[in-house]
Amino acid sequence: MQKDHTAGLGVTPLELCLDFVNTEGTERNSPPDRLESLDVFLEWAVDRGVVEARQAAAVRRATGGPQKIEGFLTAGRTLREALYRIFSALAAGAEPAASDLTVLDRQLAGALPRLELTRDAGAFGWAFSEAPARAEELLWPIALSAADLLRSERLARVKECAGDTCSWMFIDTSRNRSRRWCDMSDCGNRAKARRFYHRHLERSG
Repeated sequence: MQKDHTAGLGVTPLELCLDFVNTEGTERNSPPDRLESLDVFLEWAVDRGVVEARQAAAVRRATGGPQKIEGFLTAGRTLREALYRIFSALAAGAEPAASDLTVLDRQLAGALPRLELTRDAGAFGWAFSEAPARAEELLWPIALSAADLLRSERLARVKECAGDTCSWMFIDTSRNRSRRWCDMSDCGNRAKARRFYHRHLERSG
């Protein structure tokens, strides 16, 4: 993990953007969509260290009525879908669409004027000059995480789960880069069970 943001936006690891992509349920795994409401998103953001609980409460109060909340949720879903398509394409050896990169660029354009260099334990990093005041600003560290990952050597290890009904993204940290599933105990075991079942049918047939 690298600590990038010290003005209330917490720790921003490279994996944050993929965690955000995975906030939408799949046929295999259907947790609540973290963008079904602002409150659910804020719970996720606090859990991932994007924002502190007290600041999340202030953001919730300042966001306003249903129209502004829906505007944020729409922006969040647009970013999430664009990030999924970007990393899914790259994982498959294809080029991401220019329109999806534009969505990411727009979020970065909002974030960059608020960033300042910091130095901690001899290392340089980024910090926001102000704590988040609007829900939309909580998308900025996610966008920065995506930009960092796109520039990182770890981009070559980004994969999409090979499960039949799963499309979650993950970083393959295995030594020989052989990991195929987002979760071996779930998608991996399902795939192994299917292979065993089909081999049994072939032998018994």
